[in-house]
Amino acid sequence: MLNGLASALPSAMRQQIRNRPLLRRLLGNSAWQLSDKVCRMGGAVLVGAYVARYLGPSELGLLAYATALATLVSAIAQFGMGSLVVRDLVARPGDRPSILASAWLLRVGGGFAAMALSLALSLLLRPGDGRSAVIVLLIACMAVPQAWDVIDYDYQSRIEARPVVVARNLSFLSLSAAKVLLVLLRAPLPCFALALSGETALSAVLLARMWRKDGWKVPLFAVNWSELRQLAAMSWPLVIAGLSTSVYMRIDQVMLGRMLGNADVGLFAAAVRISEALYFLPMAVGASVAPALTAAHACSIPDYEQRFLKVTRLLVWAAIAVAICFTLFARPIILGLYGARFAGAAAVLSIHTWAGVLVSLGVCSNLWLINEGHLKYTMYQTLLGAATNLALNLFLIPRSGVTGAAFATCVGYFVAVTLTIAILPKARRLLHLQLASLVPLPLTRGP
Repeated sequence: MLNGLASALPSAMRQQIRNRPLLRRLLGNSAWQLSDKVCRMGGAVLVGAYVARYLGPSELGLLAYATALATLVSAIAQFGMGSLVVRDLVARPGDRPSILASAWLLRVGGGFAAMALSLALSLLLRPGDGRSAVIVLLIACMAVPQAWDVIDYDYQSRIEARPVVVARNLSFLSLSAAKVLLVLLRAPLPCFALALSGETALSAVLLARMWRKDGWKVPLFAVNWSELRQLAAMSWPLVIAGLSTSVYMRIDQVMLGRMLGNADVGLFAAAVRISEALYFLPMAVGASVAPALTAAHACSIPDYEQRFLKVTRLLVWAAIAVAICFTLFARPIILGLYGARFAGAAAVLSIHTWAGVLVSLGVCSNLWLINEGHLKYTMYQTLLGAATNLALNLFLIPRSGVTGAAFATCVGYFVAVTLTIAILPKARRLLHLQLASLVPLPLTRGP
């Protein structure tokens, strides 16, 4: 893939790439990451729109409500450990078996806990609504097979995205075809909920097969209880941060479902599906450059900061350009994808798309905080962002409906990603780097 892309570059640039093996690996890894996200982004939006036209705003809203509720507690299953495990695998390759086995065991336990908590929340928020509870439980089942994401962490540490991309795209394409078939068969809503969990399960199976085919495996007895305790102790701030992130990413849909109804959730979810699909660029690039930034941080802080600034500047300005385009063309995009029944989603899209700029800043900020060892700051960020989003939703949803929820999301991201950094003394350097990514500030080393 990289060779094909490189052939379109000027000869001088191709020569630079050939002479720098690490750069070649990073570019190749980024190409695979981007191809994965582009495929999944485009397919998810198109298939999602096809399914939405069949379900209509009300049924789509119930599915989105159940997904949001299950996602709220998904951070328990993930344990916030992705970046930590990648960092440890890069720093301590000799401890690879114990790191991966311990991470897997924590993820499995967290998955079952997330399922139970999702069902409990469903029964608490909608007592007597058995249909919602069933759909929530079907979607929450995906938390257990997500434990096999530890294989992805292993590949990330070696800057090798191809096997993960192949496995996830095969499962995505298979289940996308299944969703189209469900529409043609006029299937009921629970079948679509089951398809969401089925995609995660199939992805785990394919990823495990490819991992073993590549000659990698980690026996369960490799679990090191000291490693497990250390990982749990280090990751708890990230668990809280992940829960808070889930709150300010999904609480709006839960609150819309409680305060306005399923149809409004459907309109909001239709717009958010488009704007959140655009997060593929910062997520893919962030995952791809994380090992290289960690290595640069260990060698030279000035060099590390220059690399960090280049990545941040690229992602932020790309997000700004995308947000402008989607703001200008929100209505024709919504009508073209979803039809006239979803026209009310256009206003949501024109506002919510600006959250992508703050997501780009947030992805880069998280890399900086992890490399500097300020894991608790990530928790502070997301707690303040979640509290802001929750408070604004309580105030704005009754007054402005779905557009108020979209505005609350953007403000919540701003508080989490930028305002919190300005308040925390040890993160002031990060604030300077954020500002330098927006305007050409001199990058002098502060205290």
